[in-house]
Amino acid sequence: MRKFREILTGGDKGFTLIELLVVIAVLGILAAIAIPRLGGVTNQARVSEASAIIGSFRTAQEVYYVSHDEEYSSTLSELEAYVTEYDTADWTVTVNTNTDNSEFSLLVTNDNDSNLQAYYASGDDSVETSINGGLSLKSF
Repeated sequence: MRKFREILTGGDKGFTLIELLVVIAVLGILAAIAIPRLGGVTNQARVSEASAIIGSFRTAQEVYYVSHDEEYSSTLSELEAYVTEYDTADWTVTVNTNTDNSEFSLLVTNDNDSNLQAYYASGDDSVETSINGGLSLKSF
Protein backbone atom coordinates (compact mmCIF):
# COMPACT_ATOMS: atom_id res chain seq x y z
CA MET A 1 0.00 0.00 0.00
CA ARG A 2 2.88 2.32 0.78
CA LYS A 3 4.26 1.83 -2.76
CA PHE A 4 0.88 2.71 -4.27
CA ARG A 5 0.69 5.88 -2.14
CA GLU A 6 4.21 6.94 -3.25
CA ILE A 7 3.23 6.53 -6.91
CA LEU A 8 0.12 8.68 -6.47
CA THR A 9 1.85 11.38 -4.44
CA GLY A 10 4.89 11.55 -6.71
CA GLY A 11 7.32 9.64 -4.51
CA ASP A 12 10.71 9.28 -6.25
CA LYS A 13 11.11 11.61 -9.21
CA GLY A 14 13.52 11.08 -12.08
CA PHE A 15 14.41 8.63 -14.80
CA THR A 16 15.87 5.19 -14.38
CA LEU A 17 19.20 4.27 -15.90
CA ILE A 18 17.48 2.02 -18.46
CA GLU A 19 15.25 4.87 -19.64
CA LEU A 20 18.25 7.16 -20.09
CA LEU A 21 20.18 4.51 -22.01
CA VAL A 22 17.21 3.92 -24.34
CA VAL A 23 16.96 7.66 -25.09
CA ILE A 24 20.71 7.89 -25.77
CA ALA A 25 20.54 4.86 -28.08
CA VAL A 26 17.63 6.33 -30.05
CA LEU A 27 19.44 9.68 -30.41
CA GLY A 28 22.55 7.87 -31.58
CA ILE A 29 20.62 6.00 -34.24
CA LEU A 30 18.95 9.20 -35.47
CA ALA A 31 22.32 10.97 -35.64
CA ALA A 32 23.84 8.07 -37.57
CA ILE A 33 21.08 8.40 -40.16
CA ALA A 34 20.97 12.23 -40.42
CA ILE A 35 24.65 13.23 -40.46
CA PRO A 36 25.68 11.38 -43.66
CA ARG A 37 22.70 12.87 -45.49
CA LEU A 38 23.86 16.39 -44.64
CA GLY A 39 27.18 15.78 -46.40
CA GLY A 40 25.43 15.18 -49.71
CA VAL A 41 23.33 18.30 -49.27
CA THR A 42 26.36 20.54 -48.79
CA ASN A 43 28.05 19.11 -51.90
CA GLN A 44 24.92 19.69 -53.94
CA ALA A 45 24.73 23.26 -52.65
CA ARG A 46 28.32 23.90 -53.73
CA VAL A 47 27.59 22.44 -57.19
CA SER A 48 24.57 24.71 -57.47
CA GLU A 49 26.66 27.70 -56.45
CA ALA A 50 29.26 26.89 -59.11
CA SER A 51 26.53 26.52 -61.74
CA ALA A 52 25.03 29.85 -60.69
CA ILE A 53 28.38 31.60 -61.05
CA ILE A 54 28.83 30.03 -64.49
CA GLY A 55 25.32 31.18 -65.42
CA SER A 56 26.09 34.76 -64.36
CA PHE A 57 29.26 34.90 -66.41
CA ARG A 58 27.61 33.16 -69.35
CA THR A 59 24.93 35.86 -69.41
CA ALA A 60 27.62 38.54 -69.08
CA GLN A 61 29.46 37.04 -72.07
CA GLU A 62 26.28 37.15 -74.16
CA VAL A 63 25.62 40.79 -73.22
CA TYR A 64 29.24 41.65 -74.01
CA TYR A 65 28.96 39.80 -77.33
CA VAL A 66 25.92 41.81 -78.40
CA SER A 67 27.38 45.16 -77.36
CA HIS A 68 30.91 44.61 -78.78
CA ASP A 69 30.53 43.75 -82.46
CA GLU A 70 29.86 40.05 -81.92
CA GLU A 71 33.07 39.29 -80.07
CA TYR A 72 33.30 37.59 -76.68
CA SER A 73 35.39 39.03 -73.87
CA SER A 74 38.73 37.40 -73.26
CA THR A 75 39.26 38.91 -69.81
CA LEU A 76 37.44 38.49 -66.55
CA SER A 77 37.66 42.19 -65.68
CA GLU A 78 35.60 43.14 -68.75
CA LEU A 79 32.87 40.71 -67.74
CA GLU A 80 32.70 41.76 -64.10
CA ALA A 81 31.08 45.04 -65.18
CA TYR A 82 28.09 43.01 -66.44
CA VAL A 83 27.80 40.69 -63.44
CA THR A 84 26.08 42.42 -60.54
CA GLU A 85 25.32 39.74 -57.97
CA TYR A 86 27.87 37.04 -57.33
CA ASP A 87 30.34 36.21 -54.63
CA THR A 88 33.59 34.69 -55.82
CA ALA A 89 35.28 34.79 -52.42
CA ASP A 90 35.75 31.01 -52.56
CA TRP A 91 35.88 30.65 -56.34
CA THR A 92 38.30 31.27 -59.19
CA VAL A 93 36.72 32.09 -62.55
CA THR A 94 38.76 31.54 -65.73
CA VAL A 95 37.68 32.88 -69.12
CA ASN A 96 39.11 31.48 -72.36
CA THR A 97 38.36 32.50 -75.94
CA ASN A 98 39.60 31.33 -79.31
CA THR A 99 41.88 33.58 -81.39
CA ASP A 100 39.11 35.59 -83.06
CA ASN A 101 36.95 35.79 -79.87
CA SER A 102 34.03 34.02 -81.57
CA GLU A 103 33.80 31.23 -78.97
CA PHE A 104 34.42 31.13 -75.23
CA SER A 105 34.65 28.78 -72.28
CA LEU A 106 34.28 29.36 -68.55
CA LEU A 107 35.88 27.38 -65.75
CA VAL A 108 34.93 27.89 -62.11
CA THR A 109 37.08 26.19 -59.47
CA ASN A 110 36.50 26.17 -55.72
CA ASP A 111 39.50 27.64 -53.88
CA ASN A 112 38.93 25.43 -50.82
CA ASP A 113 38.41 22.23 -52.81
CA SER A 114 40.16 22.08 -56.18
CA ASN A 115 38.24 18.88 -56.96
CA LEU A 116 35.04 20.94 -57.30
CA GLN A 117 34.82 22.51 -60.75
CA ALA A 118 32.19 23.69 -63.21
CA TYR A 119 32.85 24.12 -66.94
CA TYR A 120 30.85 25.71 -69.75
CA ALA A 121 31.74 26.16 -73.43
CA SER A 122 29.78 28.39 -75.81
CA GLY A 123 27.25 26.45 -77.82
CA ASP A 124 26.66 23.88 -75.06
CA ASP A 125 23.29 23.58 -73.38
CA SER A 126 24.63 22.41 -70.05
CA VAL A 127 27.27 23.00 -67.42
CA GLU A 128 29.61 20.14 -66.57
CA THR A 129 30.24 19.95 -62.84
CA SER A 130 32.77 17.71 -61.19
CA ILE A 131 33.34 16.82 -57.53
CA ASN A 132 36.24 14.52 -56.73
CA GLY A 133 36.39 13.27 -60.31
CA GLY A 134 32.69 12.41 -60.52
CA LEU A 135 30.92 14.16 -63.40
CA SER A 136 27.37 15.41 -63.43
CA LEU A 137 25.53 17.60 -65.92
CA LYS A 138 23.23 20.42 -65.00
CA SER A 139 21.27 22.18 -67.72
CA PHE A 140 20.48 25.86 -67.74
